[in-house]
Amino acid sequence: MVRILTLLLLFTCFGAVEAKAQTTAKDSIALPNVFTPNYDGVNDVFRPVVSFEQPYFFYHMIIYDRYGLLVFESDRLNLSWDGRTTAGEPCSQGTYFCTLRCKLNDEDIELKGFVYLSR
Repeated sequence: MVRILTLLLLFTCFGAVEAKAQTTAKDSIALPNVFTPNYDGVNDVFRPVVSFEQPYFFYHMIIYDRYGLLVFESDRLNLSWDGRTTAGEPCSQGTYFCTLRCKLNDEDIELKGFVYLSR
């Protein structure tokens, strides 16, 4: 699905400028690149930043450590990574790799990126 955003900028009484930008479902989701699971109430969990206007139909996020070992996996958007392994042990500070796949408005979305866990 493609959405059209129209911006109308007024410049005094001399006229106006109109600009149009196309956005897709992929523009509705982003992966942060750092989080700090130190329980201070700020950026304590890692999760995608979403602005879905309609429900998603499929969601799957996986996080690997630098050795390619699975440390987190979720099929639920509301389940965030708290910086612990699947066994419940705290992960060490460092860079992790995230893959996210979802389907929104009949559009398959796949995002990949690195996230830095800072302690």
